[in-house]
Amino acid sequence: MRFWAGGTVSLLGDFLTELQAADPLAGGHGTQRETSLVMAIRPEWVDLDRLPHLTDSPLPSQLRKNRPDVYAHIAHANPELGERILQALVDSAVGKARGMMG
Repeated sequence: MRFWAGGTVSLLGDFLTELQAADPLAGGHGTQRETSLVMAIRPEWVDLDRLPHLTDSPLPSQLRKNRPDVYAHIAHANPELGERILQALVDSAVGKARGMMG
């Protein structure tokens, strides 16, 4: 039996590099790309209307570490981008599994 211990970034390496080149503001933890991914999987978990108020919230948020332009770019999140990321992830994982079977 073979086991592969990589993660999402390993599987999406080239895809993420291309996405980052096309839209440098999209990447980062919790920003546009990850928000789009959640929108594709569980859209009810995303409320973009709350975005303008996150910096004023008394609750801690890792998003505050981002530059204002990156933070504002989260508003451009969309489920279509999330679906593209998911498809690239599935394609890569299937390719990795097939390679390990040989």
